[in-house]
Amino acid sequence: ISSASLGDPLAITAASAVSFALSETLETEIFTHFKSSLAGRILLSGTTASLLDSACFVTLGLSPLTTGFVPWAAIPGAIAGQYIVKTAMQAAGAAFSAQLRSRLSNGGVPAAAA
Repeated sequence: ISSASLGDPLAITAASAVSFALSETLETEIFTHFKSSLAGRILLSGTTASLLDSACFVTLGLSPLTTGFVPWAAIPGAIAGQYIVKTAMQAAGAAFSAQLRSRLSNGGVPAAAA
């Protein structure tokens, strides 16, 4: 409702909902079943789900298939651009998680000082 009131086409709203549902499901499955460190699971599940999210959203919401905001020739670049930004954010989150976990396991003392 809020997207429609802001003028977004229904295709973008629907693409966002579909890509979110699919990518979050994939992310949860990978995070739950992959046995690694917390930071490793965050990075693997997040980057894999981000690729699915980017591909679904750009294809379903921005391509000539629906709105035509992005031509077919530019779709790979749009997906890659979204994926690069999301992956950088996932990497930062994983690094922060690893640092936080290290501090908490050392009683709040940074790992280098412990």
